[in-house]
Amino acid sequence: MMADSNSTRNRNDRIAESIAGIESEMKRIGYWSAEPLPAQAYQFTAAFAMDTMAFSQWLQFICG
Repeated sequence: MMADSNSTRNRNDRIAESIAGIESEMKRIGYWSAEPLPAQAYQFTAAFAMDTMAFSQWLQFICG
């Protein structure tokens, strides 16, 4: 049971590191917004909200 717990923690740590790296890179290249999106941006009907926001916004505000 201990091995499973460590394995899950290691996987979660790797995922968290990956997410932090993506956020850091988005900030470095200017794709991270300090301002929230307007409410109407969340009323999307297309996959990945492509009808109301840019992919970088979707990564930050929907996935993040």
